[in-house]
Amino acid sequence: MNECIRIENIDQYTLTFRDNTLVLTPIEERPQLITSVEEFRRDHDVTSSKIESCTIHTKHGEIVSVSKLGYFPILKSIWRTMPVPKIFQNTRFNIKLTHEDTLGYVWDDTLKMSVQGKDANESLKEIMEMILLNNYTLDMYIRLKTKTRINIQL
Repeated sequence: MNECIRIENIDQYTLTFRDNTLVLTPIEERPQLITSVEEFRRDHDVTSSKIESCTIHTKHGEIVSVSKLGYFPILKSIWRTMPVPKIFQNTRFNIKLTHEDTLGYVWDDTLKMSVQGKDANESLKEIMEMILLNNYTLDMYIRLKTKTRINIQL
């Protein structure tokens, strides 16, 4: 073989040799860091995204949630640490204290309330707002449907 092989952006690959073969592996891009609700609202859409990891701690370092991989389960983990009046005063979700199972409401036995679901974007905004309200910390990695990775740190 006398052909010349040219590879553009070679700095975006790791080079290794295996069995007398050059192997190029794309370097995983660093996730985009998001540190505010405003930055998330302005720049991102998490529809059809995948949560890769999520860790939430209270201001005293206690774990609220680790590795729940759905926006609504993460939100419910946060709400479980809060008094119900505080949830009612600060949430943007529709909540009822009665057992409802219509119009998108889902009853939660632990919380003892029915919550009307919202899409991923609204759920993540609510998670972020509740994190800030309670002075918790959030470290969440998400892969967007565009394959871009984001890291939310609050």
